[in-house]
Parts: sequence; C-alpha cells; structure tokens
Amino acid sequence: MGLIRQIGEDSATLLKNTINALPLRDPNVIAMIGSDAGPNLLGELDSGGANGYPAWNINGTLTLGGGSGWAIPPYIVTPYEAINYRGRTLNAEVYAVLNDTAYDAVNATVPSADVAIVFLSAFTREGADRATLYLYVVTLLGGG
Repeated sequence: MGLIRQIGEDSATLLKNTINALPLRDPNVIAMIGSDAGPNLLGELDSGGANGYPAWNINGTLTLGGGSGWAIPPYIVTPYEAINYRGRTLNAEVYAVLNDTAYDAVNATVPSADVAIVFLSAFTREGADRATLYLYVVTLLGGG
C-alpha cells in the first residue's frame, strides 16, 4: 500500500509554490474568484444519476467526475466555507465573486485584496479526454 500511495502523491500536482506564496502570511483582505469556490446552486445530484454531469450544470465546487469517478461525497466543504472560516480566525476580510462572468465585481474586489485566489474546474469523464489543458486567462485589472 505504501508504494501505491507514493505513486499517487507523486503524480498529483495541484500547484507549484515557486515564490513561496504559500502558506498565506496573515492577509488582511482575501478575495476568492470563480464559481468553483462556492456551492453548486443546482445541487450536486442534478444530473439524473447517470454517471454523467452535464457541462451546462457545473456552477459550483466540482465534486463529481463521470464514469468511475462518479462518487457521491457524504458532505462537501467548499473552498469558500474553508477560507472564510480560516479568514475569521485571522481577523481577515474575505470577499468572494462566485460568478465567472461578473467582471465588474471582480474588478471592484481584487484591487483591494492582499491576496486573490482563483478557483477553476473542468468536468471530464472516461472516454472524453481533453484535447488540451490550456487555461485561457483574461486580464481583469487595468485601464481598459
């Protein structure tokens, strides 16, 4: 079991902390951007239970995958809940823009934050591999 666990850990890269940005060092204002930080407003099980999660129905923390990745969690703690809780323990202000296309709200929120964390997700299932892993980034701040 030790080897299997080690292979799993070695093959999962979530982020690379090259500039020692983590752990966060007592920020006063935290901004969370992106619908994947918050709750799924339509409900986690709103796909009909057919081991598939329709692309049009992803609007919150992605907790299910298609095919054998389909597993219903006993409970969900969203990033918003976890970071908001931790922010309160640090006496930090925590703001969230959970609408992926609310550009005006993002532009109003991010400049006042000490740290802004963006939450993204992409649903997939067996037999439907992605052609790329590109992330398209739109500049949200600036004069135009």
